[in-house]
Amino acid sequence: MEEAHNRNEREIEKTNHPPPGGPARSPRGRNERRKRRELDDKITQLAAAQLVTEEKFKEWLEVETRRFGGNGQH
Repeated sequence: MEEAHNRNEREIEKTNHPPPGGPARSPRGRNERRKRRELDDKITQLAAAQLVTEEKFKEWLEVETRRFGGNGQH
């Protein structure tokens, strides 16, 4: 457990004091950015699907409204 703690302390130290020439790039940071990007992509995909669904529903509703006269009576 102490070794894990020491490893975490070293990672924190690298983050607080990046090496010369640029910030430290840890695998943990890359994984976090990758996961966020995947989540953003999935949210975008779901939003697009929602728009398509709404458009299809509107089209269906218009057809049904014309078909039944639009007064709510069947």
